[in-house]
Amino acid sequence: MSDSSSSEIEDRPEPLKKRQRRPESYKRNIIKKSKVKGLEHINWKGKVLPPRATGPRCTCKMACFENLTQDDLAFCISKINSFQTKNKQDIFMQQLIEKKTVKTHRPRKEGAVPRDYAFKYFIVTKLKNKVVCKKPFISIFGITENRVRRLCDLLVRSETPHDKRGQHPKANTTRPEILKEIHDHIMDFPRKRTHYSGKDIEYLDARLDVKTMHDLFRRKHLNLKVTYAFYANYFKNTFSLRFGRPQVDTCITCEELGVEIRSPTLGHIAKMAADAELAVHKRRAKKFHNKIAAVKEICQNREDLAALTDYMQNLPLPNIPIQEIFYLRQLWVNCFGIKNLKTNESVFYVYHEGVANKGANEVCSMIHHYLDNFLGENIQELHLFSDNCPGQNKNNTMIRFLLSLTDTKRFSKITHYFPIRGHSFLPNDQDFGVMKRKIKKCDSIYVPGEYYDIMSKANPSFSVFLLSTREVMNFSKWWPTYYKRTCLSDESFGRHVPKENKQSFSPATYMSFKYDRNKKGAIVTRQFIDGLSRHTFQLVRNKAMEISLPDKQAYPLGHVPINPKKIENIKQVRNSILQQHMPFYEEIFRWPTGEEQDFQENVENDEDFDYVP
Repeated sequence: MSDSSSSEIEDRPEPLKKRQRRPESYKRNIIKKSKVKGLEHINWKGKVLPPRATGPRCTCKMACFENLTQDDLAFCISKINSFQTKNKQDIFMQQLIEKKTVKTHRPRKEGAVPRDYAFKYFIVTKLKNKVVCKKPFISIFGITENRVRRLCDLLVRSETPHDKRGQHPKANTTRPEILKEIHDHIMDFPRKRTHYSGKDIEYLDARLDVKTMHDLFRRKHLNLKVTYAFYANYFKNTFSLRFGRPQVDTCITCEELGVEIRSPTLGHIAKMAADAELAVHKRRAKKFHNKIAAVKEICQNREDLAALTDYMQNLPLPNIPIQEIFYLRQLWVNCFGIKNLKTNESVFYVYHEGVANKGANEVCSMIHHYLDNFLGENIQELHLFSDNCPGQNKNNTMIRFLLSLTDTKRFSKITHYFPIRGHSFLPNDQDFGVMKRKIKKCDSIYVPGEYYDIMSKANPSFSVFLLSTREVMNFSKWWPTYYKRTCLSDESFGRHVPKENKQSFSPATYMSFKYDRNKKGAIVTRQFIDGLSRHTFQLVRNKAMEISLPDKQAYPLGHVPINPKKIENIKQVRNSILQQHMPFYEEIFRWPTGEEQDFQENVENDEDFDYVP
């Protein structure tokens, strides 16, 4: 680069920063703050007002100023200046005024209106409150007589002082009907929720942002003039919505402890305790990922299998680039992935929400299909890694299904590991990322078969299957015949163990489950991976009973009802769907309908569901 070009770059002015609001520099806020704090300032008329100070002394017979020192007077001024708002000052001074009923009326002038109440005034000193008359009360606190009169009138009516100045509606206030249009417009966008989070969080489509929403609002309401700044401010202050995929991998424990560590109000000892707790929490979370690496290495040298299972983010149908789709419900396509750590190959099961749900029956059926079709009889040990989703992986149905695989001698040992909540990133997510990048390159996707083609070609190690309803077995109704729902652990069973130390079976409590062929119906659980404390539970009802896997379908009618409102929304974009794909949507339009099922219904009536948040 030449010297002239480099000098031109150096002489180029820096880009202007975006203007930011600084309310503290507004003239009205400076005057208001100065009045409350008793500071010297220039009022609206341009007159310089001195700081708040003690006024002239009184000449009453009580000699109010005689018993007050300069420290007492300075203390009163500093006390009134310490409050942040005028309302707090008024409440403080009203508490120093005592109301008394006048017992005897002796008017000094004819026609004088008799007073019903008299008032007694106090001032605050470092030692105690002292009685003064009205004029010293006004003088010592540096306030006006009108302000004291207002406080007395409010005290008579038993009302608390409240400053109403500046509370009247402004001339440029937006009309309520425009606010309603904005509110209704934002409410029209469909939301999605995450059932992994402890609190109810709603998300808008990842392709949306506030600017896009404002543009859509302007096109819909051509006669309304609403600026982007006003629309964005209303969205931020009125709604608690987020954009994009629900962030299920954020750990609330890490966030809370991080806030404590950075808090300026906590002491040094409390911060050290929070720091130590965070370190222990992260070490426990890292054990899950260390275990994946260790098991993967073991599988390379032995005939073991390590598999990871997880669901991909729901995929929409039809996935078409039209603006109206933001306001409409779409048909969801589910994708369940199983990754073999020994061969690094992945198998995916794809189906839409009218074929099956996303519960324990579906997960057990797909794992069972995978074990029957992709594993040889020579593999006797199975290591599974899943996230903590209680409706899909960590529930009574899944546990009994894996227990039956050892009880029927299919595997000699099975170990199922779960991560600390919020630290559940799995290698499956890398495969999902590969498929998402391929999907984003497609302008339009109309049928599940197109997702099937994209996923199959995304990577040579991917195998994709279209799941059918008849392949989903009813595991949730099957296991109660052979296994108990709960029992006490062997370690806490017996009269010698106190009642408070009894340990009953609760899947949500543990991070590791171990099944053994030589211990029929028994599960060894650990609260943390490789933890010292463990509990053994005997869940089988009868060890002599021969166990067989279910042969009844989860959905005998051959379908899962779809929300009728969703079908009606899809009909609104039927003109944007290519003709060769209309047979699929004609079938969806005739699909049996039902109320939209939520997460609790997806786990089959709570019978196989045990969840402790």
